[in-house]
Amino acid sequence: MKAWLRPNRRALLTAGLLWAGLLGVGICLMLASGGRSFTFWSGASAAIAGGIGLGLTIWASRLPRVAYAPSGSLLLFLRGAKPIRIPIEIVECFFLGQGPSGVRHGQDEEDLEARNIVVRLAEKATEWQHGDVDRRLGNWCGGYITINGTWCEPINTEVVGLMNHDLAEVKRQRRRDEESNSIPAGQRG
Repeated sequence: MKAWLRPNRRALLTAGLLWAGLLGVGICLMLASGGRSFTFWSGASAAIAGGIGLGLTIWASRLPRVAYAPSGSLLLFLRGAKPIRIPIEIVECFFLGQGPSGVRHGQDEEDLEARNIVVRLAEKATEWQHGDVDRRLGNWCGGYITINGTWCEPINTEVVGLMNHDLAEVKRQRRRDEESNSIPAGQRG
């Protein structure tokens, strides 16, 4: 699996620091309990929750948002740990978009804008026109999959360009492989 788009590491680092803080507070409470059962068990509960949260955050930081599997699938991690597998042949391109971030700001709680990546799928692939994704991470409708940039590495034209370059390279290589496999063994030179 080759990562084409990574998660937002800054957000995960912030979450990791909060979980590590809870773990640290829990350990301090356990050590300072002086035999008081309530304080010890409160600290133990905080330490366990902090440890689990920290572990899950580290694990989540290792999952890409978009990746390519050599089996010929685009992997989209938009609904948890199990990726959505889309045949690479029906992926037409990636482009830069903009939309609501899901993050509220100011007194009016105005929704901030975020850069998004949009995956365009082939129109002829009718069974792939809609799908279920976590609404915080994206949207999938009408053959377009919008990946919410809030939860990705910083998105710019260079990132989108690299994703399109990788897509083109994969498709060229797959065509070459198909052509070489279709030539009879006696005619290969």
